[in-house]
Amino acid sequence: MELTYEKVKSIILAVLVVLSVILTWNLWSYHPNVEEFENRNTIQEVAFSPKKDMKEIVKIDQTIFHMDSKYFGTVSSEKMDKMMSVIKNWKFTDFDNIPFAQIDVASIVEDRDNVQILYPGEISSELFASIYQIEGKNLPQFSFNQILIDFRISEGEHGTVYFISQEDKQVYSSHVLASSINHFKNEFMEEEKQYDQFFSLTTGTGQKIYLPENETELVNNQYLTKTNVEADQLMNALFSNPSLVQKNFISTGVEYKDGQNLMRENNETHMITYIDPSEAENENKETNEDLLKQSIDFVNNHGGWTDNYRFVRFDKAKRTLHFQIYGPDGYPVFGENSPISNMEIEWSSAGISRYYRNNFSLGLLTLKSVKTIESGHAALEKIQQRENYNPDLLEDIKIGYKMKMNVQTLLLSLEPSWFYLYDGEWYPLASNEIGGEQIGLE
Repeated sequence: MELTYEKVKSIILAVLVVLSVILTWNLWSYHPNVEEFENRNTIQEVAFSPKKDMKEIVKIDQTIFHMDSKYFGTVSSEKMDKMMSVIKNWKFTDFDNIPFAQIDVASIVEDRDNVQILYPGEISSELFASIYQIEGKNLPQFSFNQILIDFRISEGEHGTVYFISQEDKQVYSSHVLASSINHFKNEFMEEEKQYDQFFSLTTGTGQKIYLPENETELVNNQYLTKTNVEADQLMNALFSNPSLVQKNFISTGVEYKDGQNLMRENNETHMITYIDPSEAENENKETNEDLLKQSIDFVNNHGGWTDNYRFVRFDKAKRTLHFQIYGPDGYPVFGENSPISNMEIEWSSAGISRYYRNNFSLGLLTLKSVKTIESGHAALEKIQQRENYNPDLLEDIKIGYKMKMNVQTLLLSLEPSWFYLYDGEWYPLASNEIGGEQIGLE
């Protein structure tokens, strides 16, 4: 039988359909060799601890109420979180930039009843709005480290809130419903007796700080350390191609190199340093908010918030963000002889250029005892007795915890103490000595 052109086309089409069915079935039923992929060196997902969101890292340092010419305040996270949960529902309107030279912030603080909400470092208005879900307020872009709520309400429906940057010498004012401010005042000032009484001190940099009038009782805690951050696992998170990384044992610990990047774990200081020297020149224009969000995301990606870290400072010149461990009572933690309680992230135009952190976390609480810390007046007097003391170089004074590690027993203690920032360095003020020893914190 003679094949016609149309019959040939039909046969070819049928063959193609059958081939298509066979290929489709093979694709659906194909199972790759899993072991082959598992044996390859790939970047592993690392999670040393749970992720945290912005509001858990960016926290208030202190709240100070000025009532009837007296100061009362708290560092309690629980109390301050309650205050901010009220403020996040406020409607801020009419933001105005007030030239710093045209407003006397000190007189507003001293002459009127108010509350100051103090952050340890500068944060942006956009960040503030995102944390507290403030929408539709047309916030201008600015940074601040202090919120001042004026309890004096003029005739009308609105009161005034000031956002103040001591670093940038900048003040923005905004309006809030008078009913909101009065509600805040009535709710939290009724609890005045549960707050500690403070006195104010203007430091050599012109910053006003607040110190407790009386002695403070704090708990001296002792913990077993936990090695949460394994260097081998962290290497997998930080290096783009772990298969190219060489691991070498050195006198102080271990180092990891891939020809360009370097990570060292120091077994003596219990610190890990990661360096990426690529593209040292910095042409990026990211804001404080951008880099802070990126830094929190970076640490979240490997679960690096192994303790109660908080954002404390952004060094604009070095593009470095500083985070610090805080103790159970809301006070900052300082390393005894090194910054083992600090985390630093430095950015270049290519990304992370330096990451510095410890390799442990607070484990099981093994011992608690009460320690009485002397008053702010007594601490200030001791600081002023420092040899060659210059009041212009005194920048800050804080109660905090001194972190001490026993290398033999792996016990770690948090001992309450006074600390002071003098000429760019933090020093502990021991109760039995004058001046203290430098602990090398910026």
